[in-house]
Amino acid sequence: MEFTNLENNSLNSDKSRVLYLNVIGTIEEVGKNLKQLGMNLGALQGENMHLESSYNLPLFSLATNAEHAMKRNDLLGRAVNFEVAHLDSAHKRVDSAKFAIALAERMNPLDVLVTKEKTFTVIDILPLNEVLAFNRNGIVNYSRDKEVRGKDALKVIASYIHQDVGILVVDNQKLVYTFDSSMYEKTPKDIVTGNNKFIGQDAFAFHGKAKNFGHVLPELFRGLKRNFENGKLDGLIIDLKGGNSYSNGGMYVRRFERDYVVPVIQNGNLQGIIAYADVFFQADVPQGISHFDGGKFLKIDDPATFHRDFKVIKNDNYKTSSSTKSDC
Repeated sequence: MEFTNLENNSLNSDKSRVLYLNVIGTIEEVGKNLKQLGMNLGALQGENMHLESSYNLPLFSLATNAEHAMKRNDLLGRAVNFEVAHLDSAHKRVDSAKFAIALAERMNPLDVLVTKEKTFTVIDILPLNEVLAFNRNGIVNYSRDKEVRGKDALKVIASYIHQDVGILVVDNQKLVYTFDSSMYEKTPKDIVTGNNKFIGQDAFAFHGKAKNFGHVLPELFRGLKRNFENGKLDGLIIDLKGGNSYSNGGMYVRRFERDYVVPVIQNGNLQGIIAYADVFFQADVPQGISHFDGGKFLKIDDPATFHRDFKVIKNDNYKTSSSTKSDC
């Protein structure tokens, strides 16, 4: 594996109403940024307050063959060295269909066609010559990949998406963490197995237990939810870095990612939230330059190979001190 650069790292506007949060820095710096976000979310509640176009909310990109292979093996129950997708066993079947459609509609319309009929939905993934059809309960009735027939549409659609994806479903006053598809570490996932221990939980509740900022995160999520419900905001972008250093014996890297948080609206009502992320692994050195500012990151051709070769380093000299961790 080698290091490379982003070709396009722009935050330029696409005329969406988007706020930005940077949680890379010291506890004091992150605390100030969270406070500013809270003020911005509160200000948007004002009757005459409107957010003009600000940052870019990119569409999903298609998974590479290697990424799709890892996600497909996971959804078929085959052995993988890091669990990818998790779906709340208590979720409503209709939500699988609803959010599978929402994911497909965030893919490039030149690549993916979504046709909604009364009792089923058809997804054409043109570059892959793939056609999926699923019913109102989110069960795949047809696919050219015969092995995924009968599987959950949400998992199948996510397997074709490059980005990590999480879904929060509105349930009365709760935001239930219903689905996760991520090839690399996340705060809720076991760093070795990939098992997600937070699936099915209320996002307000488990963010309230966060080590450094649990006292402010639930209210920020409520402010975000209110602005989505009131049509005042199209999205939130978050830059963060992980708390673990990885090594293959020669390179030391750490996860950096940019998260995009967007609402799913149906008939004027907020149904849930999609959080998706571009994930990178950069050289784990003090004061490293962000990949979005031109810093180099590890070129990963096959995520399964990364998990085979790179292991979490515990108590090593590269570990960032607790004062600069940013997984809130």
